[in-house]
Amino acid sequence: MAMGRMDISDLKRLRDKLARNCSAEQIDKFCESCAKRIAGQLLRDVVKRTPIKSGKLESSWKAGTIKKDGTTYTITVENNALSDNGVPYAIYVEFGHRTRSGGWVEGRKMLTITEEEIKEKMPTVLDRMVADFLRRCMQ
Repeated sequence: MAMGRMDISDLKRLRDKLARNCSAEQIDKFCESCAKRIAGQLLRDVVKRTPIKSGKLESSWKAGTIKKDGTTYTITVENNALSDNGVPYAIYVEFGHRTRSGGWVEGRKMLTITEEEIKEKMPTVLDRMVADFLRRCMQ
């Protein structure tokens, strides 16, 4: 089988131009802004999906700080609502729980469903953000 030849000089010029125009600090800030955008959208959507009884569960959604590990950026989204007896209860609303009479209350899956939707929507949003970032770097 014959192997073809390819001229990658344009790719090398692009790589060099990006290296000159975009610092590692700018790239880190951009990645952090992407992570914040995803977390912000997730928070907005999960709050809308959270059942409202007293409003405590809905108002207890929070995003933590961004953590970077190598090339991975992480933000933890959590709900710290406590029941009247001090027990965290978001997990029971999310996944379901037994009742005192032996029955079962189905989970609402407000975070699970929201995460799945975000995974579907975010590639399009991130594509636009990356294109805008590269456009600014190429100026």
